[in-house]
Amino acid sequence: MAIPRLAGAAPAYLQQQLSFFAAGKRTSFWMTPFARALTPQQMRAVAAYYAAQSAPVEADAEALVPVPAGRHARGQTVFETGGGGAGVMPCAGCHGPAGQGMGPFPPLAGQSAPYVLGQLRRWKRGSDRDPMGKIMVMEVRGMNDADMQAVAAFVQSLSGNGPGSGSGNAQ
Repeated sequence: MAIPRLAGAAPAYLQQQLSFFAAGKRTSFWMTPFARALTPQQMRAVAAYYAAQSAPVEADAEALVPVPAGRHARGQTVFETGGGGAGVMPCAGCHGPAGQGMGPFPPLAGQSAPYVLGQLRRWKRGSDRDPMGKIMVMEVRGMNDADMQAVAAFVQSLSGNGPGSGSGNAQ
């Protein structure tokens, strides 16, 4: 099971995701009961803690996957300009040119390829009740699996998130 890197994410984004888990708008075997046990004040504290953390310089070797030749370049193209298929918007438009996250959109830089690919495939299946996830369901409609793999590999290659790197434009 791949898990997301939370270090450096915008505190507002993290708090929102905790509230989605608590309300059942987003589900996870691990996160739903944890989030439901938190008070709003505790959610703010958890979000602030993770937002202030720096991502490790080296990710877990288990989380990193080798990137086949040509896939990195294709992933960069889709990330920066779209082009993964009809109506595919560039990831950078919402997640920032370096994948640092912008406003309500989380940082992608340094996320493991298996995690990103799993999320993209989940959205492609249309299985997301999270209001923000519904945006991604629309965004990945035109992507094929090869482009999803390429984007996941490219995102993994971006530098990790520093403290608060995703919080610059957070609302």
